[in-house]
Amino acid sequence: ALCGYNDIAEFLIRAGSDINMKDRWGCTALIHTAADGDVEMVRLLIGRGAALDMQCRGKYTALIEASRYNYLDIVKLLLDHGANIDMQAEMGLSALMCAAQEGFYDIAQLLLDRGVDIDMQTRGGRTALMFASEAGGIEVVRLLLARGANALVQTRSRFAQTALKLAERHRHPEIVQMLHEHIERVQMTQEDR
Repeated sequence: ALCGYNDIAEFLIRAGSDINMKDRWGCTALIHTAADGDVEMVRLLIGRGAALDMQCRGKYTALIEASRYNYLDIVKLLLDHGANIDMQAEMGLSALMCAAQEGFYDIAQLLLDRGVDIDMQTRGGRTALMFASEAGGIEVVRLLLARGANALVQTRSRFAQTALKLAERHRHPEIVQMLHEHIERVQMTQEDR
């Protein structure tokens, strides 16, 4: 990517360079600049027609990269221009899962506001709630539960992990209590039906 070199990038694009050319890792300039946090370069590349949802070798997209590194302005820009909010990287990691795992509340909130699949699962069955619970991101856990995340989802492993079990295993007592209370409320509501 040409971080900080907008004039050079503009020259190369006008000279006919392929804006979606991939490097040896399969990444495009847009993926690199999203991961580097260069808002102006991302804006330039989008304006010149860069493909928003191309994936590099690990299947990461510009949106997933921006979410992994907490670049809220870039996440907004990509979503405003139509990036696929539910694309998944290799093994099923999504933008919301990355934000949840790192405790990036503002990005998680934006993705939820824009309609991301809150209970999307990785190949192993993990959800954003599980990532946040395991990492100890109490504010993101609270947000996900308030927005309707299913706390009863289990992983597809032989251990059938849940967000609660992961919070217990990683010793996050406040999250454990929050999840217990949430699950009790859900179960009481189901019994009342």
